[in-house]
Amino acid sequence: MAIIHITRPHASQLGVRGERPGDRLRRYATAEAARGNVAVRAALFGTAFSAVSALVGVAIFGFDGAHQLFRDIGPVTALSVVGILAVGYLGLLIAAAEAPAGGIRRLTNFWALAGAGFLVLSLDAPLDLHGRLGGAIQSQTALAQDLGFHQTSDAVLAVYMLAGLAVAAVYWREVLRYPVVLAHLIAGVFLMGGTVAIDGFGAHSSLTWVLEETVELWAIAAFVGGFAVRLGIANERAGVALPLLVARRRAAA
Repeated sequence: MAIIHITRPHASQLGVRGERPGDRLRRYATAEAARGNVAVRAALFGTAFSAVSALVGVAIFGFDGAHQLFRDIGPVTALSVVGILAVGYLGLLIAAAEAPAGGIRRLTNFWALAGAGFLVLSLDAPLDLHGRLGGAIQSQTALAQDLGFHQTSDAVLAVYMLAGLAVAAVYWREVLRYPVVLAHLIAGVFLMGGTVAIDGFGAHSSLTWVLEETVELWAIAAFVGGFAVRLGIANERAGVALPLLVARRRAAA
């Protein structure tokens, strides 16, 4: 029988006066990672949110308008942005727990680079970066269309994914280090590839729009889950105490 050590929470865990601005968010991320099943919980929430958004779209705009709340400035996209920000933040927390403060080691840590990459990626939808970049490229060449993409902007999204895979390949030892984390990352890449395929090569309709954005929420959930598992491992190795309530639940299980 496993024995779980329950410690009294530090002041930063209690939300007392004097905590730093990021302590509350860090405490929340640590607690959610410790609870487990983050990917499943995030995917279920995303699915429910997507379903409600589609139903509201149908109720207001008709069946051909089910996708209206899934547009680039809609609530579903906003949820995706929040999820991508969460992945980025988790990556930075992992790097902070794994690498010493300052110096090149933290900056070149895979999780720091991945976190920074996701933070930058969170700007793409609100600013329509892939659309603007794709439009500029498409005015000069039709290479993306020659490859079968509907729009050059769709190819830009594929390049984003390939760039992430290239970074992961450089740090392949870290990526393969923990099978459960790897499984989450593979699921995320597979699902994200599905969104590129649906958007870039599939027939465009209200239904496919809803499907693509829902699959994207699942992909983000997989990444959030994988990064959360890795944060839990990093915290355990660093000797970070579990939040009191989570530790009690584990002890009672």
